[in-house]
Amino acid sequence: MARNPTVIVTRPAAQASYLLELLVAEGFAGVSVPMLRIEFLESVDPPDFRGLDTLIFISTNAVAAFAQSGHSRAVPKNVRVFGIGQQTVNALRDLGLVADGANALSTEGLLQAPWFSVPRLVLIIKGEGGRQTLAETLSQRGSLVRSWEGYRRLGPEACHQAQLCDLLADSVAAVLTQSGETLANVLAAVNGSLGLLQGVPVIVPSQRVADAYNDMGLNLVVARSALDKDMVAALMVAVKGARSE
Repeated sequence: MARNPTVIVTRPAAQASYLLELLVAEGFAGVSVPMLRIEFLESVDPPDFRGLDTLIFISTNAVAAFAQSGHSRAVPKNVRVFGIGQQTVNALRDLGLVADGANALSTEGLLQAPWFSVPRLVLIIKGEGGRQTLAETLSQRGSLVRSWEGYRRLGPEACHQAQLCDLLADSVAAVLTQSGETLANVLAAVNGSLGLLQGVPVIVPSQRVADAYNDMGLNLVVARSALDKDMVAALMVAVKGARSE
């Protein structure tokens, strides 16, 4: 009996379950090999809400970190809240915050919102070092931008780096990478064995990520967004294309 094609899921372990379910439903054997870890920060100063008119959450991790900090009830009622992506908006709703931005699947999409056509006083909820483009663009438009960092992203465990290489050396249908940083960690894990990845469809969440790595000789397939359903849809297109060749 032929085994289902193996697909490597590189999301943080705590966020991989739904994606793995989607893969099973489409006839794949998803394997969780986390190439990114999330660590919430404990000793963080409270967010500065003074004069604020805009609050932006860049991800579900940002929402989780903010919720853990216990400051969600302190958000001023007159502040406009945005989340990047439907999952982030849903997580904010679960936290009791009504957010815009479900159609903004990326930083670029959010910046097109009419709200940001004039200068704002913005607080960005994010992880250490993340989303510099968002802050820089808003600042260039005249907005005053502050940030609150509630978590840090860490690289993969050594065991998962080894697991990734072992799977690639066998036979896999694709690798799903839902951020540029995750793809960077994948490349670091294979180190001098880039050939392990070449020829394997690598699903990425945006053209921006693909452009950053288009000189690596990889078979990059661009998904509509980092949403699980969009990643799987791109996977189906990639597999269908491979079978028709």
